[in-house]
Amino acid sequence: MAARKEVSHSPSFRWQRTHPALIVGHVLTVKVKREEPMGVCFRQSEIDGACSVHCLASVLVILNLAKAEALTHMAQRKYGVPADVWREFHDVYFQGCMADDLVERVNRLGLPLKLTARFKGDADLDHFAVRSLSRGDLVMLSFRSVLNRRTHHWALGVGVEGTQVGRETAVDTVLLIDPSADEPVFRAFNARLRVQVPSAARGLLNESPSKPVHWLYDSPEWPAEVVRLTGAVRFQRTDLSSG
Repeated sequence: MAARKEVSHSPSFRWQRTHPALIVGHVLTVKVKREEPMGVCFRQSEIDGACSVHCLASVLVILNLAKAEALTHMAQRKYGVPADVWREFHDVYFQGCMADDLVERVNRLGLPLKLTARFKGDADLDHFAVRSLSRGDLVMLSFRSVLNRRTHHWALGVGVEGTQVGRETAVDTVLLIDPSADEPVFRAFNARLRVQVPSAARGLLNESPSKPVHWLYDSPEWPAEVVRLTGAVRFQRTDLSSG
């Protein structure tokens, strides 16, 4: 009688990784020294084009460079980082800001930040965004509709989600704080970008795809739509007092 061959099954599971400063609860917060945890989400209105400014405000709070309340009233502030942000961005508040322009304006603020960016047409754009988020960085992402061109939007990437099958890791989802969506409750994100073609997910961590990745922009506020990234800006603190 022939011996029965045992079939080995590699363990598989889904996982999420988000920025370590985020504290998940009924309100998404970050810890501030000697103060109560501070909310990190800023809601965009229906009439402005300031999704980039709202995402930048979240970055500044998460990296402990400005207080949420002061940023909420940046247009009335006369001094400090919030006032500087308003002076740099007030002229594009209603019309929006492209990725290269955003990098120039943030660099002029003189903050202890290192910005690294990829723009539309860069073959490394999707790979750079996923790799940076997987390493725990914050990445502002701009994306545009593939089919109807109606959506051109910024959201803040705060993490990634994917699968683990045996020793093979794949990222298929980018987790977002989206200023056009309601504040997340008991999770660190309120919108997602999900890879449309599963085979593309396998290479996002380890190699640069030869073609732009099609993502499904998935938010409770809007019908899901296919988008492509048009910019990715990574933020890293350069001083030693970011805790």
